[in-house]
Amino acid sequence: MEYWRVLKALAEDPGESPTRLAQRVLLRMPTLTKLIDRMAAKALVYRRPDPTDGRRVRLFLADPGRALLARLDRRAAAHERRIEQELGTERVAALRARLEDLRLALEQASPERRVAPLQQRVADRTASAPASRAGPSRR
Repeated sequence: MEYWRVLKALAEDPGESPTRLAQRVLLRMPTLTKLIDRMAAKALVYRRPDPTDGRRVRLFLADPGRALLARLDRRAAAHERRIEQELGTERVAALRARLEDLRLALEQASPERRVAPLQQRVADRTASAPASRAGPSRR
């Protein structure tokens, strides 16, 4: 589940900072750091220096990470279909609406956790994304 949340967040927002990613996926920094280390060792994600501050890094999804995310997304979609069969379309829609209300209420209570609209996040990161998404070469 943690892998899926991190992969999904990086697919939606390439070049995310570790601090912001930890906030988005609701993990403490030490936990996220260990998780990213494991994921990088498996070539699922990679780090690049921040173009504006060399002391910081940005995180990107590597091609094997995209492939894993696609498999996990298919599993999640199948799981959602089973839930919808059990609960019905209307109850699932109502549940999603309540969860969105909760997300918005939490966001208002903690503005520092606010997530910019996807289009803005992608535009902000596109300039800093490296040309290759296969990850760093190993020589």
